[in-house]
Amino acid sequence: MDLFVKGLREELEKVTGGVKKDSPWGEVNPLVIIGLTEAILDLGLSEDQTYAVIRSYGRQLSAQVHPDRNPTNISAERQRQIIGAFVLLDNRENFSLALADFKNIRAEDRRESKILRMTVSALRLQISGFEAHARAFLENKRKLEEEQAEFERRKQDEPLLVPGLQAELTSLHEMFEAEQEKHEKRVKKLTDERDSFASKNQTIRKSLSTKYKEWKSRLEWKIESMSRRSSLMRRDLRAKIRILEKENALLRKNLSAYKRAEERRLKALSTEEQKKS
Repeated sequence: MDLFVKGLREELEKVTGGVKKDSPWGEVNPLVIIGLTEAILDLGLSEDQTYAVIRSYGRQLSAQVHPDRNPTNISAERQRQIIGAFVLLDNRENFSLALADFKNIRAEDRRESKILRMTVSALRLQISGFEAHARAFLENKRKLEEEQAEFERRKQDEPLLVPGLQAELTSLHEMFEAEQEKHEKRVKKLTDERDSFASKNQTIRKSLSTKYKEWKSRLEWKIESMSRRSSLMRRDLRAKIRILEKENALLRKNLSAYKRAEERRLKALSTEEQKKS
């Protein structure tokens, strides 16, 4: 079963291009190394709470497997793996990446298990039908052998009944051949259905892979376009800000000149009034 699931995963990786994002931990998720199970995802904890739980558990487990405390409890390679996993998980960014990857792994496992159960159920139904036909075939064969033995006995005991028994045996042979032909047709039909299913499955996989690549290309183009527009908008905004700053400086300069002129005018008026008085 594990080999089947492994093969299924390899086929899925081929369909999606077989490309995986680079991760700080390599091939095996550190949460898997420390023995984290899917049960913790069902608790509904936030990422911060999960991080706190994993750090607390990490300190306890690291202390348990440390060679100074338990030198013969666990192998040296396993100790290095567990301690290295907790060193990676101590970094919050690595922990977030590992948790997201762990959730994806468990979601893929659930999907694969569902597909596997459906496939096994369908195969069991087909095998059940095939076994029923095989039992009927063996039963007819047993009956034929019994009647052939009875024919041989009667042939020795009653020579006059030979022509009738021979005709009956011929009829049974014809029935047997007809049943065998039906059985072969059923087997051929099941084989054709299996080949058709494999062909449809391959077509669907190719279609999904093509759609995924098209969607990814469109998304990348949209992101690039939005980035270019954002850059242009920022450049235009900076230019407008510079223009406004220049206009503001000019207004301040004009206002200062206007104030000085107004002060001179008021001073002149005050001087004239003093002279008149």
